[in-house]
Amino acid sequence: MQEVKDIKLRVLFNSFGGKTIEAVINKRFAASCPGGISKSGYETADMGAEKAIKNFYRIKSRFLGNFTQKEFDLLLKKNMNKLGSTLTTALSLAFFSMDFDISDAKLFPNILGNVLGGGSHSPLKKPEIQEFLVMPNEKTIFRAIETNFNIWSEVYNILKKQNKLFGLDPESACAVNMTNEDALDLVTEIANEFGAKVGIDFAASSIFQKGKYFYHDKILSRSEQMDYIIELVKTYDLVFIEDPLEENDYSGFRELKNRLKKTLICGDDLIASHLERLKKYKNSVNSVIVKPNQVGTVTECLDVIKFANKNKIMPVVSHRSKETCCSVLSRLSLHAPLAKLGIAGIRTAKLNELIRLWNDAKKPVIKHLNI
Repeated sequence: MQEVKDIKLRVLFNSFGGKTIEAVINKRFAASCPGGISKSGYETADMGAEKAIKNFYRIKSRFLGNFTQKEFDLLLKKNMNKLGSTLTTALSLAFFSMDFDISDAKLFPNILGNVLGGGSHSPLKKPEIQEFLVMPNEKTIFRAIETNFNIWSEVYNILKKQNKLFGLDPESACAVNMTNEDALDLVTEIANEFGAKVGIDFAASSIFQKGKYFYHDKILSRSEQMDYIIELVKTYDLVFIEDPLEENDYSGFRELKNRLKKTLICGDDLIASHLERLKKYKNSVNSVIVKPNQVGTVTECLDVIKFANKNKIMPVVSHRSKETCCSVLSRLSLHAPLAKLGIAGIRTAKLNELIRLWNDAKKPVIKHLNI
């Protein structure tokens, strides 16, 4: 139970110059809400920042007093149509920060880092895979972050030397004009040198039109897309695949999960951090992305994580493409075995916070995955 004595809201900018909201509780506990580039059609509705703040101040008194996180979030949820998910997410994260106690933390998540990007994150829309991810195998958070930085730097330097680097994408991953296979060849080779595993975020909804998957050099049917995914997994020993199919193909997700038993088939757009959708499609995935602003409150994210753990589904707390310097998500990530927090750029705010939390925790360990 925490007492909320004061709440202040202000409009800030995310890393894309878009307007977002920062909430400050009791003049000390602050949090702001990120946004996404590729978004699920099932994310909770939002509204303009200024309008949301104006609406909140009309009912601010309801949010002052003593609350648990669950009670505070339930009140936010009841007023979602007046406030929108950006405001409720900022306030819910700020309350979570106030209620957070590092002494309760022992297990830390392993981290997924994005080293090379394509798809909706690339102006070239190439490669079609949106994120090429690495997962280190280290004993401390500092070493895990350092390893991901080393892999990212090696990829960056090789691409630059070969005149194949087009800069950095919105998540500070390397932007290139390469095929999926050439990108995977490079990332896999370097990741192996550092003892790291490789995964991808296909974000397949972004290349899906009229029942087909469109590539620069081919058009694949649904079954051909699944065969292509399976081929990539076998060729590159991929341990994690996020959104391999478009967001409504729950039966396709289930088929891939059954055919690729040693790979995490992760649902982001399919689930959009909604507990009811995870319950409905729990047999379609063995991993699920958790993004607070998709649903609007921390409590709903914790409920998704709890349900996922009970049903042998790997929860992955994740950042977004249009980020802020808010690091509260790092605290939320301690509730999950895996966190997707990027590597470079503005994402270092969250990574450095993980290091601070590790240093403050008593005998912390990373929860390595048996995959």
